[in-house]
Amino acid sequence: MTSEQFTELNNAAVLILDDDPDIHDVIATMLAETGARRTCATTIAQARQLIAKQKFDIALIDIGMPDGSGIELIGQFTSEHPDVSMIAITGNASRGMALDLEKAGIPAVITKPFSASQLRFTLCKELIKRNTLIKEGRVQAEDMRISESGFVGESRYMQELRKKVVSLAASDIPVLIQGPTGTGKEIIARAVHRFSKYKDKAMIIVNSSATPEHLEESEFFGHAKGAFTGAMEEKDGILKCANGSSLFLDEVGDLSLRMQAKLLRALDGHEFCRVGETTPQKSHFRLISATNRPLEEMILKNNTFRPDLFYRLRAGEIETQALLQHRDDIPSLVRHFMFEFGKLHDKTFSITQDALTVLLEYDWPGNIRELRNTVEMLCTVTMKAKLITRDSIAWVLPHAPKTAPGKTSFAAKKQSFEKEYYIGLMNKTEGNIALAAREAGLQRSNLSKKLKEFGIRAADFKASSPLR
Repeated sequence: MTSEQFTELNNAAVLILDDDPDIHDVIATMLAETGARRTCATTIAQARQLIAKQKFDIALIDIGMPDGSGIELIGQFTSEHPDVSMIAITGNASRGMALDLEKAGIPAVITKPFSASQLRFTLCKELIKRNTLIKEGRVQAEDMRISESGFVGESRYMQELRKKVVSLAASDIPVLIQGPTGTGKEIIARAVHRFSKYKDKAMIIVNSSATPEHLEESEFFGHAKGAFTGAMEEKDGILKCANGSSLFLDEVGDLSLRMQAKLLRALDGHEFCRVGETTPQKSHFRLISATNRPLEEMILKNNTFRPDLFYRLRAGEIETQALLQHRDDIPSLVRHFMFEFGKLHDKTFSITQDALTVLLEYDWPGNIRELRNTVEMLCTVTMKAKLITRDSIAWVLPHAPKTAPGKTSFAAKKQSFEKEYYIGLMNKTEGNIALAAREAGLQRSNLSKKLKEFGIRAADFKASSPLR
């Protein structure tokens, strides 16, 4: 076998523990062409010192060491350094030895004498296994972070949104969130804060449109006692309160031009003066802003927003979509809101398939906010039955579509029916894909493919899922 067949060994850090220097020379010769980086130890004490100081990918440990038990050492290393793969070397293989190795959780054993191909193959196999486990662990950790972001839904838009939030949160740059009203801009801002280094302090939230223009400077920067009529005592402003945390400016497009200029200067130097004072104060905060107004149009058409501030705010940019553009997330959102409302009232709500179809076909001009309010109203009017039906939707949402025959194309109807069928199937089997596949007469792989196509997650239908 050539070295190309063992690419996993290239640059791999290998620790070799054996009290026989000749074994070190033999292993070094066998691995010479693989590109592996070799470090040798002749005692258990020396091996402990090396692994405490250096990062190894894999360790070859001789079981029969004169200064201690190689098996105990492997058990210790496995517990303290789970990222290091362990391979036992023994010249006295026996059934009792095999049992001891199995109890110690040692996955691989090489018996002396061994060939170069045997050594390389065993090392390569364990490295592949190690790298796979590390990769899966990282993916699971990332998925866990993303799932905690507070977003519900599995559409491509929602998946990309989660990833972008986590990515931007890791930096310190300002973030501008733009999109239609009701698309969850504040939820996004809270998620950026929650994953940032400022998460241990409360985020400061300011609605820019609610601050009168003549009070903007005082509200943002604070004022000294007697700075103006009514300033009976000194006051810290919003920027000072946000020191060491995140500042969320909602409706940032409503700030006056004067305030925009002053805010830009404060952002550039992290310095500002309170009204009535000349001594600058410092405040370090992470700025997150949001607006449903077209800032670029405001710059180009009527000069009501400063371009320099716009470019400063959108160092990191997130565009939200209307719910109509990611309609596939509606079932998950509905179940999530039913669960939230039910938890408040110690009840479990459910919804019929035809009622869910009506919600899927509605255009939701108020986006996710309107959907949440509608689901809460539906839960309220069905508090006794705890079942949302088509009739209850007609009462709460009188403008919802009535689904007239022939109104939509055959292809659209077929797709709608398929999605309803799979949602009903997952409801019935509580998210058990194997059981659902048998029920539908499909292969499990085909059913999984269909569920992915329609953005249906089995986890949302399990009995323990918060979306039920």
